[in-house]
Parts: sequence; structure tokens; C-alpha cells
Amino acid sequence: MKLAVCKLINKQDDCISILNWGARIVSWELNLGKEFRNIVLRYPTLENYLTDKYCLGASIGLYANRIRDAQFSIDGCIYKLHQNEGKHLLHGGDNGFHNRYWDIIDVTNDSVVLATQVTSKESGFPGVVSVSLEYRLDNDGALTCKFRCQPTKTTVLGPTVHPYFNLSSNGLSLIDHELCVYADEFTQIDDEAIPTGEFVNSSELGFFVGEFAAINDMMLARNIDHNFTVTPELKKTQAELVSPDTKIRLCVYSDYPGLQVYMSGALGAPFMQYQGVCLEPQFYPNSPNIEHFPFRHTSAGDTFQKTIVYKISKY
Repeated sequence: MKLAVCKLINKQDDCISILNWGARIVSWELNLGKEFRNIVLRYPTLENYLTDKYCLGASIGLYANRIRDAQFSIDGCIYKLHQNEGKHLLHGGDNGFHNRYWDIIDVTNDSVVLATQVTSKESGFPGVVSVSLEYRLDNDGALTCKFRCQPTKTTVLGPTVHPYFNLSSNGLSLIDHELCVYADEFTQIDDEAIPTGEFVNSSELGFFVGEFAAINDMMLARNIDHNFTVTPELKKTQAELVSPDTKIRLCVYSDYPGLQVYMSGALGAPFMQYQGVCLEPQFYPNSPNIEHFPFRHTSAGDTFQKTIVYKISKY
């Protein structure tokens, strides 16, 4: 299979490019009248994505974020997954959604549907999972990402998408962006970034519900890569990001209970540390192993569905 790009265009002449390798968002060009501005980090060439190690713009699955010791149990049976972050699993492992060609199933002017299958041999997860992902760009500036997964065995599912946003005119730094996260708490993590099962008030990371926080050197020094406990309703805003020149506002919505805010502290060449922020709707990390976290298995024959919306407003 060869690299292929599908372009989604709305009536505002905004354009999003979707790559079949990893079902990735590789650019999001906004028409601001006097300029076009790309708001996601991207590589210079499409071929660069084949060796990407940052999940840049990628779809993530079968389960986003970390699973402790790369294992979980279902009905007393322990499933050992592929370890790709020390002894843990991150973002579905090295054979996850981000490291494969997806089939392009359907394309229109404003939407694309991609599909793949993940086997237990590739991932360690039970059975075979058939996955489709629809990206749709509407005329109001909203990108809707819809996952649909059908497993042959009861399994753990929780995919997401992983664009790195930078809304500034030069795209070089997160400094002077403003971020509001609508969450009272975040999940406490240990020194391996795995949740302990405890919760901490969001103010400990500089966020107060309904208030914008300026992204500055002090905030970046906190090396934020944390899961916030948000309301899992598509009509409820989970986070807002505003550009330094206040021309662009990005709102995040989803039916997931968690939102990972990652300020790209581990990003490296050809990019710069803290150049983009990922706002990743998800189940809480390691949910399959923490009983009181909001999560359930997907049974064989059932259909798992989740929706993520990134909505742009221009000023």
C-alpha cells in the first residue's frame, strides 16, 4: 500500500488533510481572511510519518494511553500485551493504530472513512477487532472523529486521536496560548506516569474550572501530561484553547470521561519541546486495572462507539 492523503474542505475554505498511514491528521489549514494558518504540527514530508515516534496527528488504539505492566484480565484470564514503554503498554503498542496503513473506504468533499483490523497476534488484545474511523469537517468549523469498533471476543477498547495543536501565527511555541480545562480533578500518577487510583484537585496544576490559564514558562515547567476528569457528554465543553492573538478558539467535546492534556515535554527533532499541546479524550489511563475508574469491557458481538469533536471559532 502507498501513502495517500484525503482532503476535507468546508464552505469557509478550511482544509484538513488525512493520511492513510495511521489515519492521521497531517494538517488543518484555517482560512482567516488575510492568511491561511495551519494549527497542527506536521512533518516536512509524508514519508517522515513512516518513522514518526511521537504519534503526530495519529489515531490511537486499541486503547489510548498507558496500561500498567502491559496486561489486564477478563473473567479471570490474563492477557499480556506488547510492552513498548518500559514494562508498560502505551497507545496500543508498537503495532497500534498509528503504525499501520488504513484502508480508505469512502471519501466525500468534507469526510473520509478509514478502516483496519487488529488481531490478537499483533496486539495481545483478545480476538480480532474491526475498526472504522470517520473524519468529518462541517461548515461551522467542527471536525468530528467517530470511532466504531466490533470485537470477536470480549476485550478492552478506548481509542482516540493525537493531534498536536499550536494556534499561533508562527507555530513555534505554546507560550501565550490560554487554556481552560473543565475538570475539578485529575488522576494522580506515579513516577512512571501510571495513575495511582487517587484524584487531585486541578488547581495543583494551575487550572481552575471555567477560568483560562496562560501557558507560560511556569506552567510548562510542570511538564503537564495528565488525565483530567471531564463530563462525558458531547454537549459539554471539556477544554478550550485560545491563540496568542485571540483570532482562534478551539473547543473540545467528547463522550469520554477523561481528557489527557499533554504539553509535548518529550517532543524532539524536527520539532521543539513544548511546541504543541495534545488534548486527547479517553478513558482514564490504566482503567482496565483500576476497578473504581469509569470503564467497561466491550463484549463479543457488541459495537463500541465514541465521538470526539474539535470545534474552531474565528474572531
